[in-house]
Amino acid sequence: MIREPQRSCAPKSITQPAIRKLYFFDISKCQPNYAGQQCINVAHLQHPKVHDCSLLCDSSKRYLEFYITKKNDENDVMNRGIFFEALNLTVLPCLFTTDSTKVIHLELSYLPMFTKDMLFAGLQETLIHYGEILDLGMYTEKETGLFMGTSYAVLNQPYKITPHQRYASLSHRISWRESITEFFDVTWHCMSA
Repeated sequence: MIREPQRSCAPKSITQPAIRKLYFFDISKCQPNYAGQQCINVAHLQHPKVHDCSLLCDSSKRYLEFYITKKNDENDVMNRGIFFEALNLTVLPCLFTTDSTKVIHLELSYLPMFTKDMLFAGLQETLIHYGEILDLGMYTEKETGLFMGTSYAVLNQPYKITPHQRYASLSHRISWRESITEFFDVTWHCMSA
């Protein structure tokens, strides 16, 4: 399966300096094709005005951490990410979270067979009731590139819910765009039975 360009997941509780932007890229999928220094070289070729870059490791995950000022961000790091040609993989930087939130990775199946734009619009409209959407992606068949009805989403939910931040509880079946007849299946790590 091939994923759409994905946002990487980064360690929590990183303080972002006001003058420069801090980006994390999950480069774990680049092994063994790219060693750590090779990933840094690829990032630097695509974003030459990055002024600070380092490799971080967290158990089985590897991250690139780099800083760039808005003035020097000529190649739009947030939206273009880093492209690894040998893998035909674009890695986009993560969105930051704090210790007061939890990130939930969802696997979605039995989705309606729509175009990418229609699917993402429907998922955004549906999943916004369950948390802040950090990432959406669709799985496609490797040889043909056809959508097979499966996707993924990453949600951010606060541990302490305020009255204006009410989110619905996740369930194994979620209504598509609040329909009473159309549903899709959802799984996530440590979900209740």
